[in-house]
Amino acid sequence: ATDPDGTISEYEWDFEGDGVYDYSSPNSATVQHGYPKHGEYFAKLRVWDNTGLLGDAESTIYISVNNLLPVAQIAGDTVGIEEQSFHFTGADSSDTANDLGNLSYYLNFGDGNDTGWVNFTEYDHIYPDMGSYTVRLIVKDDEGETSSDTLRVTVKNMVPAPQIFGIEEGVEDTAITFNASCNDTLGDLDLIKYAWDFGDDDDTDFSDENTTSHTY
Repeated sequence: ATDPDGTISEYEWDFEGDGVYDYSSPNSATVQHGYPKHGEYFAKLRVWDNTGLLGDAESTIYISVNNLLPVAQIAGDTVGIEEQSFHFTGADSSDTANDLGNLSYYLNFGDGNDTGWVNFTEYDHIYPDMGSYTVRLIVKDDEGETSSDTLRVTVKNMVPAPQIFGIEEGVEDTAITFNASCNDTLGDLDLIKYAWDFGDDDDTDFSDENTTSHTY
């Protein structure tokens, strides 16, 4: 902008083209502005000269602001035991300050279960079976744009914990009865097998029976 018979004393900018001049400067025609939302804008510039006169024309520029894609980021437990709760979070996912509160989240746990689209970022899940699973977080903004992130999870087998019950003293050549119980995950309890070692070079093969007797 120039003034043939004087000097420019004020530059005023209307960044949205709504008739409201958002910024003014007495000595610089250069300005930076960040648009909080994507869309199309017509930014306008008007100037005043040193005698207080307003320029007889406005300069208008067309601006197209693209949507910034969200960035999904998942974190959480990567190693655990079957039927133990695993915790995952998508709280570190990011977007512009204006869009962050409008994000939707979808978590697939990799075992046929998922959260559906939700508006919270903390999740707990129990894997009933050992194995390796890929957990995928998808983040969607209010324009339907998405991004995803994955986390590899290892679920280990819970080691069964047997307990044995029986009398501690007996008489030789008389049968002694022993009973056993075992703690394990609900999914594995029906698969438990028992084998007995009587400590005198005699033992049994694995079977479903948790009760046995032996004569010393």
